[in-house]
Amino acid sequence: MRVFMRKLTLVMLDVFLLTITLYLAIATKFGVKLTKYYLSEWFMIWGTLVVVGIVCNSAFKLYNSLWRYASIDELFLILSSGVLTGIVFFGAMNLLDIEVAYSVYFLIIVYNTIFLGLSRLGYRMLRMVSSTTSLRLDQDVKRVLIIGAGHTGIMVIKELRRHPELRLRPVALLDDDINTHGSQIMGVKVHGGHDKVQEIARRFDIDEIILAIPNAPRKVQSAILNECKKTRCKLKILPSISSLINEDVTIKNIRNVQIEDLLGREPVNLDVDGICDYITNQVVLVTGGGGSIGSELCRQIARYNPKQLLVLDIYENNAYELQQELKM
Repeated sequence: MRVFMRKLTLVMLDVFLLTITLYLAIATKFGVKLTKYYLSEWFMIWGTLVVVGIVCNSAFKLYNSLWRYASIDELFLILSSGVLTGIVFFGAMNLLDIEVAYSVYFLIIVYNTIFLGLSRLGYRMLRMVSSTTSLRLDQDVKRVLIIGAGHTGIMVIKELRRHPELRLRPVALLDDDINTHGSQIMGVKVHGGHDKVQEIARRFDIDEIILAIPNAPRKVQSAILNECKKTRCKLKILPSISSLINEDVTIKNIRNVQIEDLLGREPVNLDVDGICDYITNQVVLVTGGGGSIGSELCRQIARYNPKQLLVLDIYENNAYELQQELKM
């Protein structure tokens, strides 16, 4: 029922806008007062335009789209419907043998396309302005710095604005491409490269940093994340570009930073079965076993049930403390 009422509302709106379109087109050509000819033929001309307009809009599914998510694709459909309406209306007037000035057809296309765009995309613009304004006035909203001003960064901004309930407001961008420095993307300024992370985090009182460069090498991502850790802001990251193939960036793709992201390389997958066969029921000696690396190695070896684990270290206290730990 709600879907039907929404479509009916749009149809009635289009009837009104097509009426205004026809009047403005004729008035622009001949003046505010319509000529006797157009007054006498008004209902036939108006009725034909309304029918043609509604049919063309339906053909391009302008009554099925969710306009809160309108994009460039919907803009193309609006333009196509506006042009087709003018062309079909021209053909209908010739079939009905009603003479209409050629400039009126052109003006109908222009006005109809403008009104279609305002009535559809205008809703999204108002919704975006409303949500952005409310976020700016909200004292509890988290301020977000996005690293990466490419396609992925733009998608992140769109997603954050599409979901105001997350209370995340993008306030600054960083990108190593100097051609983007100083420019604005969807109202968010690019302030420089990732070397300015700490400066921007302090200046804009950043609460959360999102790394939006999934196609960057792991070493680059690791270096940037290590720089971000110095800010004490909450860090989030997008997965590798291979994980995003055939999938648009959405809120569900953004995750917390994991230890593997800081390695600067792909994590090593251990052959657990092979290690188990090699160590289980064997006598294992670890030299330097009391140090930081040696002690961790002993802890890992102990998990595979060796027959005996021997710890050799120049410092007896370290070896003794490790022995007590492994006994627990």
